[in-house]
Amino acid sequence: KSVHLLFGQTADDEPLAFFYTRSENAGETWSAPVSVPTDHAPPGRHQRGHDPKLAVSGDNLMALWTGKGGGPFGSGRLATAISSDGGKTWRAGPSPAAGEPGSETAGFRFPAVTADAENFHAVWIHAQDMDRSLRHAKLPFQAENWTPTTVIDDHICACCWNQLRTTDDGALLALYRDQEPSDMALAVSRDGGSSWERIGPVGAFDWDFLGCPHVGGGLAPGSGAFGETRLLATAWTGDAESRGSYLLTSDDGGRSWHPQLLPGTEAPGNVYTDLARISDEQAAVVWDRSLAPGSRAVFAALTSDAGDSWTTPR
Repeated sequence: KSVHLLFGQTADDEPLAFFYTRSENAGETWSAPVSVPTDHAPPGRHQRGHDPKLAVSGDNLMALWTGKGGGPFGSGRLATAISSDGGKTWRAGPSPAAGEPGSETAGFRFPAVTADAENFHAVWIHAQDMDRSLRHAKLPFQAENWTPTTVIDDHICACCWNQLRTTDDGALLALYRDQEPSDMALAVSRDGGSSWERIGPVGAFDWDFLGCPHVGGGLAPGSGAFGETRLLATAWTGDAESRGSYLLTSDDGGRSWHPQLLPGTEAPGNVYTDLARISDEQAAVVWDRSLAPGSRAVFAALTSDAGDSWTTPR
């Protein structure tokens, strides 16, 4: 399988530039980087979890980022670039929610993207005045415009990153940090994003926090129809009684979860986590850990039994 990478580079007095490359041998070698056009929407401020995103389905690729604007922290509308030839060439693409009232003064923050067999999908935090909502839109391949925006949840955390995944049968899963309480939450769409069901918390830690921890989570759906196979997730909580990063499994479509601390350690310094499905039974988890003041390291572990057990972290 191919590994796809979108990365940015900066130079003195030059705006941030994006490039695309891919590997066909698990990262041992990479293709020559191809420039991704950004002149139509200069990139805005980016940070951990708020980085540019890449969605891939066959030869259809979409790069998506937040442009400069009048929203919180200088954030503006989402911008895209599209490739229909496997990343060899790119063209400027349309912006989600570009025509909505107030979009010129809103911030479109912490986007997440995915692609199914026919569409690109994006979710993001819509930040305007006191509004912090999670929204979705889709862009059919070769279409000129995104579909109208759907509000998934109208009251969420302001600055935690989101995850968007597709199941093998086409369901969409969105993982995001809710508020009141500030636990991670799952929402599901079974009709391509036209409507969403808010399933509930991913790990019911009941953490009440009047702020934003700037920490998202990871999500890896299994194979088959949604609700019939296991879901894997990661989540961090700052709750005093259960503080730390957790691996969670669900066998009922995300309505209940079994949490366990990350394997091999109960260190509270494990914070930033992510998950990737490798096969029906295999998945990988990665995270950051504090080693000393000002020092961090990245660790990984694997599972071959859908999350029941994990290898010793490396």
